Formats: sequence, structure tokens, C-alpha cells
Amino acid sequence: KLVMTTTSLRNVVLANASDVLYYEVVTPVWERHLTRISRLDVKTQGFDTVAEL
Repeated sequence: KLVMTTTSLRNVVLANASDVLYYEVVTPVWERHLTRISRLDVKTQGFDTVAEL
């Protein structure tokens, strides 16, 4: 089960309860033409870019 959390349509988080699956989808205001999808690496607590649209 994934849960979607959003503060706006430009910042969306998809995650499961334990955060083993944690994706962040961000479209910055200053780069409206670019949306980045990043996955959280639970071991390093850093984000890896999965895609740029």
C-alpha cells in the first residue's frame, strides 16, 4: 500500500508505511519545465534521481 502526500501539485511524495518505498516528485517554481522523480535510499538517507521529465 502506497500513501500519497502532497503540499501542492508541484511537490508530491509517494511512500509506504515503513518508507522502504519513498518517491518524491518535484517541479520547482524556478524550473516549471522540469519535473524530477527521486527515490530515497534508506541506507544513506539520500535521494537518487530516477527520472527528469
